[in-house]
Amino acid sequence: SMRIAWQLRVANLAGPGDPQCVASAAYDGQSLYIAARNTTIDGAPYPGSIRRVSALTGKVIWQTPLPNGAFGTPTLDGAGVLAVGTYDFTNTADAVYLLNAATGAIVASIPADPTFAQSVFANGWLFTASGSGVTAWAPAAG
Repeated sequence: SMRIAWQLRVANLAGPGDPQCVASAAYDGQSLYIAARNTTIDGAPYPGSIRRVSALTGKVIWQTPLPNGAFGTPTLDGAGVLAVGTYDFTNTADAVYLLNAATGAIVASIPADPTFAQSVFANGWLFTASGSGVTAWAPAAG
């Protein structure tokens, strides 16, 4: 049998037809990485967010606002990079945001068509899916 250990609201309620949390969480063995749309951080509203949360306690470790709504499950690679795709109707172009999983700092963004699905890391590459299909992003030459 199961019991509720903790709950955390990650998105604000909105009107009918406006999905708020449409993603599962990524997990690294200790923390959950939870993406959301229409959220509040430190009293300020944002179109989207990503949060690192203790899986055992539900305590927020860090929370990073995003300029548009997160849509799809975040992805974590073995090097501590988190990918979060966005899709909404703000004036900010949709993108896949890459964050430092330890700190929540945005380290890069990749312009993208509306990103509908979870991105995938494989062999140093990043694969994203959108209304245009699948895009493979190769590592930059160093």
